[in-house]
Amino acid sequence: MKIKNRKMLNQDNIKYQKSNIKMTNQKLKSGFKLKSTNESKLWLALLRDSKRAKSEDVAWFLEELDEFSNIFASSILTLKRKR
Repeated sequence: MKIKNRKMLNQDNIKYQKSNIKMTNQKLKSGFKLKSTNESKLWLALLRDSKRAKSEDVAWFLEELDEFSNIFASSILTLKRKR
């Protein structure tokens, strides 16, 4: 009977570790998405400021990227709270 209990404890521990790994992977992916979005905003702002692209054309993309940044940042905060 003790062996069964040990096996059950071990299985519960493995499930817990897998869920932590999954959550960490999600957090890393969301962090990478947020960094990529912010980098894209930087490059678009450089194009706009150097007059290589029209401000009106870039403005829409920057607004969309701001929305994506907010979504990714929110998901990261949610994942951190779940831990």
